[in-house]
Amino acid sequence: MTNKKADYFLLFSNCVVVRGAKRSTIYDLQFERYKNIPNLLADVLGHSVDLPIKSIKLIYNDEYSAGIDSYLNLLAEERFGTFYHSIVNFIKLPLDWKYPGELTNCVIEVEGKPKFDLRKVFKELDDLNCHSVQFWFLKKVKSVDIESLLEPLSNSRIRNVELVIPYNNYFSRQFIESFSEKHPRVRRIVFTECYKKLVKFDIVQVIIESTKMETIELTRKFNNSPSAFRVSLGMFTESQEHNTFFNKKISIDRNGLIKNFPTMTKSFGHINEISFSDAINNSEFKKFWSLKKDNIVGCKNCEFRFMCSGQFAHPSANISELIECQYDPLQLKWN
Repeated sequence: MTNKKADYFLLFSNCVVVRGAKRSTIYDLQFERYKNIPNLLADVLGHSVDLPIKSIKLIYNDEYSAGIDSYLNLLAEERFGTFYHSIVNFIKLPLDWKYPGELTNCVIEVEGKPKFDLRKVFKELDDLNCHSVQFWFLKKVKSVDIESLLEPLSNSRIRNVELVIPYNNYFSRQFIESFSEKHPRVRRIVFTECYKKLVKFDIVQVIIESTKMETIELTRKFNNSPSAFRVSLGMFTESQEHNTFFNKKISIDRNGLIKNFPTMTKSFGHINEISFSDAINNSEFKKFWSLKKDNIVGCKNCEFRFMCSGQFAHPSANISELIECQYDPLQLKWN
């Protein structure tokens, strides 16, 4: 039942509506959840900032009154908003984004023995206050080789490590448990070429992928899918002015070349010959950092654009028009 004594309905300050081509989505930035809603309801919620419920219904000549009551009750029950007797002046959520460092994450391709000094790499990442590293192993690797890659991290300030690695038989439950206890920085392991069902682990997140794919295919699959969606205040605020795939990211491909992402053709030099600082001070390196989703064809009409970190890293520089995604916001379908 509608709260008949209340004249107004407002979303909570932590709940923000993002409009798409065919529907909208409420982002709950505090409890990190989302709810898809019709665009008509998004319009109603926009009016609710200034108008009482009765006046909103009159805008539509009372044609949708029952539906408006039903949806507002549902949003109140699900704690996205509530009814008020008078307009409440909520303090608007500040949407500015700041990070106290030059980089947030680094992707490193590994094919055999690295052609560069990892200690130098981690030292430079520390100096730039980078907190996350993702290793992409392009071939099966022995456990001792993984250990040798992670060993230089022992004195690093890097907090999060992710491994994307072809599955091998030695990755038993006992091995993963022991490995994760020894390396608490490793927060996620993605096994490719794996057909076994592994149980959940307390310390590390394990993801299973059966197909064999190169970096470019894995990127599309893991970043452009609902399982990779992340509703958070940090993600949302960063995406208002930045591209959450490219912003403050740096990569080293299998040959030691510094790039925005390993699959891209443009290189900014070899890590043995140039520093990360020199690379990111190149204006060409940062040109994608501010390419926000609102300016990307294929993204700007998507209701999920501020929770999705996906970006097909096409070798072309005209990336704003060469986005590939499994979701069609005009058809509301996943391909």
